Amino acid sequence: MMHTFVFGIGGAGCRMAEYFVQQLPARVLALNTDQAALNNCLLADKFLLGPKICQGRPAGVPALGQRAAAESRAGLMDLISGAERLVLVTGLGGGTGTGATPALATMAREGGVSVQVVATLPLRLEKRRREQAQAAVDQLAAADIDLVLHDHEDMVIRHAGHASLDDYFLKIDQWVVEDFLTRETHHAQ
Repeated sequence: MMHTFVFGIGGAGCRMAEYFVQQLPARVLALNTDQAALNNCLLADKFLLGPKICQGRPAGVPALGQRAAAESRAGLMDLISGAERLVLVTGLGGGTGTGATPALATMAREGGVSVQVVATLPLRLEKRRREQAQAAVDQLAAADIDLVLHDHEDMVIRHAGHASLDDYFLKIDQWVVEDFLTRETHHAQ
């Protein structure tokens, strides 16, 4: 059986990765620059990205998320040691996931690990975040990384009617993981 690791990057990535623990036989970790967010994550395995550069605070901008991943390169390479496949789950548009995901995907690829990114795109009304997300998508495409994107624009329509915004995001996180697992099942057949 292939040794699969799942890394949830940033806040949204951590929430999505929490669903993987129960669904996929894989090592699942949360990665973030934000120590408080890591403390609140339900995953047992956690890794603080860029402790010197971010000092345990949110990256805020993709360039800082990318620099945090670069600072943590040695530790990240140790984490993926033994992996044959790495699945990175994240919400694109913010600082940590948007900056660190392409950097980590490239590192893993250079280390001979098969990489897949499962990510969400922000709503169109979040113009700056949407542009940042698109820049990360372009980086991943240029590196020929397998990418599964879920657009919040489409998901809002499918999952309208939830009581609160928090409810919506929890449902979306769960749906993204279920969609990934369904794809995995069909691909294996």
